[in-house]
Amino acid sequence: MKRTISIVFALLLVAMLFVSCSKGGEDKPDNSPAADPAESTQPSGGDGEVSEVAVILQSYNGSFWSDVMRGVDKAIAELAEVGVKCTFNGPDDSTNLQAQIEMIEAAVARDVDAIAIAPADAASVGGVMPRCEEKNIPVVLFDCSAESDWPVCLVSSDNHKLGLLAGEALGKAMDGKGLWAMINWNDGVITNGQRSWGAQEYIEANFPDMECYKLFFTYSVVDADLTFARDTLTAQKDFGGFITGCESQLAPTLSAVQEAGRVGDVKIVAIDITPVSLEYIKDGSVAAVVTQNPFNMGYTGTMTAYKAALGEEVPEFIDSGSAIVDKDSMENDETTRAILKELQLLDA
Repeated sequence: MKRTISIVFALLLVAMLFVSCSKGGEDKPDNSPAADPAESTQPSGGDGEVSEVAVILQSYNGSFWSDVMRGVDKAIAELAEVGVKCTFNGPDDSTNLQAQIEMIEAAVARDVDAIAIAPADAASVGGVMPRCEEKNIPVVLFDCSAESDWPVCLVSSDNHKLGLLAGEALGKAMDGKGLWAMINWNDGVITNGQRSWGAQEYIEANFPDMECYKLFFTYSVVDADLTFARDTLTAQKDFGGFITGCESQLAPTLSAVQEAGRVGDVKIVAIDITPVSLEYIKDGSVAAVVTQNPFNMGYTGTMTAYKAALGEEVPEFIDSGSAIVDKDSMENDETTRAILKELQLLDA
């Protein structure tokens, strides 16, 4: 009998001890691990502490990218004032896709807080986005998009709008009548295609007496733009005007017009301004240039990446600005003059 009582008593003590331990656990804070932020389907940014933002360009070459770099430099200086490091890199040549991918991978390996990228190739950059997603690093794109849903924002010109503006400028220069053509790089690159289609759309809608001779794409064939312009001016004696879709295509197109002795008669509207093309406007060789604002693109792209790193909500698209530059607007239009000032093209 005493043995039975002892066993029952022992069992009661064990039960009481178990209950006591259970209640004690309820009074303690929950030390179970929090959810891994890398498992989130969208980048959440940081927790208010940002140590590094990485900026990676397509290339260092060309006046466009020089203006982009000046905008990035301004952002770097402002971020340094709040203790944030901003690194800046890019290939010497925009065709070196592997170099850009390696730069992105290196930034991911450093666990940067955000990356701003100007993709040289949408598919290549899109292919490395899963690595950014794995580490929950927010990505902001500028100038061009990438084939990925991971980036939180694109800071760019509205390339369709650039085409619309070019069509408007050429229509006015040609007094709304005559044969015209557009020389561009590659319709497989969406930004190039948008410029050409925008110009065609505006002219068809607003200048019904103008006829499109051809939307011509060079596909990087050497001197294809020069050859096309020469052949067009030879075949079409009443030809009225060209739109050039990229910075590099203005010089060969103007050269063909000069060779034909038709400067001023054949109107030229270019997209992407340079100091040289501004002088062409002044001397009448070129009717107008549609300019982007690459300085603002670089600055805003970098600062938007910083905001994303802080965890702030950012818009999916930011238009970095554009304008028609001609003899009148460079003197009298405040929006145009503001962009020219940022590009260091406004006369003192």
